[in-house]
Parts: sequence; structure tokens; C-alpha cells
Amino acid sequence: MATKYVPSSAQGAPPARLQERVQELLGQPVVDWRRPDTGLSPALRYLVTLADRSLAFVKAATSLETTGWLRNEHAAMQYVPQFAPATLAWSDSGGDHPLLICEALTGHWPASHAGVVWRPGDLDRVMDALQRLAAIDPPAHLETRQPEATFGWSRIREQPGAFLALGLCSGSWLDAHGTALLQAEESLRRDGSTFVHGDMRSDNICLTGTGPRFVDWSRAGAGAAGTDLASFLPATHLEGGPPPFELAPDAFTWGAAQAAELIARLSDGDELPPWLRRVLRRLAAINLDWAVAGMHLPRRDGPSWAEM
Repeated sequence: MATKYVPSSAQGAPPARLQERVQELLGQPVVDWRRPDTGLSPALRYLVTLADRSLAFVKAATSLETTGWLRNEHAAMQYVPQFAPATLAWSDSGGDHPLLICEALTGHWPASHAGVVWRPGDLDRVMDALQRLAAIDPPAHLETRQPEATFGWSRIREQPGAFLALGLCSGSWLDAHGTALLQAEESLRRDGSTFVHGDMRSDNICLTGTGPRFVDWSRAGAGAAGTDLASFLPATHLEGGPPPFELAPDAFTWGAAQAAELIARLSDGDELPPWLRRVLRRLAAINLDWAVAGMHLPRRDGPSWAEM
């Protein structure tokens, strides 16, 4: 399986064969190759400047796994062009891995190497776009997103040691409210037939003059209508936005389910780098607080996410 969690800054120079293919497909020389500011993927990713001074974004598969991701991404982008960058070239033949070249979006990217900046009205525009995206019927050729099977809160209650070691709450708080969290998780329908981006977060969003555009469609497919919003809101709160409960008070069951998934990753993920463990722990706390607020439970008796 391909290695995940590869930051753009860790990429080296583009392979010679990739340089040849990009110039052949675009019909002009590339005068500069730059790594993107953000992003995590085992696929190769570059922002290129062409001889005519125009820009393009290059994404190349590197393995069987990333080949599937890139094919899915290309198919999704063609189906919802109003929400995606325009495709400039696509190569998926011969002995090479697939290669996608698309326009380099211009506008406000909330996330960059300097941090995350949401301007007034940005979140409203993104949430409106997510609602419109979820109203689209997905094409049959895109995969149906299957929720990952986890033991969730049932496992946490039966084997609480790893969870309690995270310091999110005390054992007495878990004993008192674990059943309510389990019931909220079990009540959530994770399947569905609406169009789902599948990796909605700030560094995959560009606010252009004609509306939000989303990048990295490798996990797009059919799924539950609330999937993108549910993954977007906790990360946005981490970056300075409002708590998820303020924007989606009735979607608190997503908070319970996502908290359990994050806790499972933290409990089983010894290979996670320290910075990612910290992010996931804080996101687990944010999702848990969302569920707690929605069910009107007493607040956690552990530290706030900002103190972690």
C-alpha cells in the first residue's frame, strides 16, 4: 500500500519522465516546478509555470493505489465542473501511471503555509456550495462510499484504557455518558446516494470570483448528504471558525461517530507522526464537544481542545 501522510514540502524534484509527459501534453516547455504550500498525498503534485507564463497544476499517480484515486478524481471533476478546476490534460495509457493536469485556481485559498484565514462571509459561501453539491445525484461510475467499520463507542466502553489515556475525559464521565454517545453513533445513517467530495477541508478550497472551487476529488462518490459538512466543520473550528454545534446543531450524531473514529485511529496509530497525533486528538475533542452539546450532556471534564 502507498505511504500516506506525505507533505508537499517533502517531495523532491519532478522525475525526468514526468517532465517530458507534461511538456508533451501541454505543447510547450515548463520553465518552473514548485511544490504546493499544503497537502498530504503519496501522489506527485506540482504547480508549474509554462513558457507563456501561464500556470497549471500537475498531479501524477505513483502506485496502484494512487492510480485508482486519480482516476476517480478525474471522473468526479468532469461530472461537476462548476465546483472543480478545469482539466487541461489527462493521460491514462501506455506504461505510465495516470497524469492529471488542471488549471491553477486563482482566488483566496483559506489555507497556506502562513496559516488559515477565513474572511467575513467565506464560511457562508462554502456551506452554500456544499449544500448545492449534496443536491446533485452522483454518476453511476463513481464508487459508493462505504463507511469504515469500527467498534466505535461500544469498543471504547468495553476497553476504555486507550481512550482514557488521551485525556479527553475521566473514567467517571465516560461511565455516565458512554451509553448516550453509543446511541447517537448508532442512530447515524452513514450511507446515501448524494454526491460527496470526501475530503472537505480548508486546504482543498479556493474561493474564486465565481464561487468556491474544490480540489482533491480522489475520494468522491455517493454517500450520505451530511458527509462533507460533517468533516468540514470540526476542522474549521480548529482553524478559528465557530464550533460545529453553532452551525449544525441537529447534526450532532456526526460528532459522536467522528469522535469515535478519530479515537480509534489514535488508539491504533502508533505510526502517526507527533504533529498529526496532536491534530487528531484536538479534532476528537471538538467532535466530542459537538455531540455533547447536541445531546445536552454535561461538559467533558478534560481539557479544552485548545489546551491540548
